[in-house]
Order: sequence, then structure tokens, then C-alpha cells
Amino acid sequence: MTLAKAWLEVRATHFRCRIGPGGKERNSKDDVSDATARRRFFEMIHDLIEGGIAILILAGLLAVAAWSVTRILPSRRGERAGSAEEILRERFARGEISAEEYVKSYQVLHETPSQRSYEDYVRDLMERLRPGRGTGS
Repeated sequence: MTLAKAWLEVRATHFRCRIGPGGKERNSKDDVSDATARRRFFEMIHDLIEGGIAILILAGLLAVAAWSVTRILPSRRGERAGSAEEILRERFARGEISAEEYVKSYQVLHETPSQRSYEDYVRDLMERLRPGRGTGS
């Protein structure tokens, strides 16, 4: 709102400067008030820009801090939390899979990708999905 008032004041001062009250020419005192109004206007613009830059810098710092916290905290829980090997162990402990399935799955997890082809993965998946196969529980 202050910016709008200052703009209107500068525009009104500029208009008075050109026409002047009653069509008279302006004197040097009017020029001083015009310069003062313009200076106030540009000082306000400068303050707004300066404040905006400060807000942008603060928002950037907060974003970097939030990003770094999300990157640091999961690593404190340990690398194995939620890993495939951990899930496999939990399923075996709950009795969802048999010892044979556990060993086979564990071996699959520790193979290097170059040892198995896509067809091998599909064949293993189809074997696991075969109806009538017991899950050991």
C-alpha cells in the first residue's frame, strides 16, 4: 500500500510540475519538493528490493537446510534398514517363506547382474507364481 501511495504522490507531483496550479510556472521550491518525493519513492523501491533479496536468501538457506536434514537422517538409521536382504530375513523369521526359499532368494540377491539374464529372472518369477506351490506356512 505504501508503494502505491508513493507512486501516486510522485505522479501527482510530476503532473503539478508540468502544469502547476493555475497555469503558473513552478519555482525552485517546488523542484525541491519534487526531488524529495522522487527520492522517497526510489528509497522505498530500494528497501523493497533489498528486503526481497533477503527473503529469497533466507528461503534458499531454509531449503538447503531441509534438504540436508532429509539426506542425513536416513543414513543414521543404517544402510540395511528396508533393504531387500532385511526384508527377506524378516519374512523368514515370520515363517512366510521356507528355508529353501530363503537360501534361493539370498543367493539371487548376492549374484552379480552379469551372471543372470532377463530370461532367468522371468523363469524364477514364473516358478514362484506357479499355482499349488506351498509357501511353507
